[in-house]
Amino acid sequence: MIHECISYSFDSNVFVIRDSKTILIDAGTGMTDSLNRFITSFKLDLVINTHCHIDHVGGNPKNVPIAIGEKDAEDLEKGTEKTIFDFHFPVFEGFKVSKKLKDGDVIETENYRLEVLHTPGHTDGSICLYDEAKKIMFSGDTFFIKGIGRTDLPSGNEEALKESLERLASLDIEKVYPGHGGVGKCDIESILNFWF
Repeated sequence: MIHECISYSFDSNVFVIRDSKTILIDAGTGMTDSLNRFITSFKLDLVINTHCHIDHVGGNPKNVPIAIGEKDAEDLEKGTEKTIFDFHFPVFEGFKVSKKLKDGDVIETENYRLEVLHTPGHTDGSICLYDEAKKIMFSGDTFFIKGIGRTDLPSGNEEALKESLERLASLDIEKVYPGHGGVGKCDIESILNFWF
């Protein structure tokens, strides 16, 4: 079962897959009580961050293994400019990364099979998680229901994002769980045509 906590602030959306393993996908800033209560209501086995930005990783719980795309792992551990960019946050000490995810890696529970898709553009290490059988995708900030992630932050790249979206447009996706905004059906081809 997928539990959703949709954010209406700077925080990212937060999703929990509760199955034979309980997996948290993104964690908000850690500065919003309702998101923190949502996260701590689960006994987590793994955290997956779709990229290293503070609005997705700041709320990572302690003492739970963390996985992130390999090109964002060092930034998450060190709290680089790429992680906190120009926002005024308390000191960010970083998080130890347990697994550096590569394109094609698979994270499985009894009923979910999440394939890691490296989708650079928003950051050079951004990933999406795709369950082909269930036709669902956790898209982070690569794309939203009606838009795309910013490319003007450290390691963002508009051409790389376009290529990532072109790759994703060929997949059969019925429901998207994005990093911000609502959850639902998304037409990636229409997003490509509008933004590019």
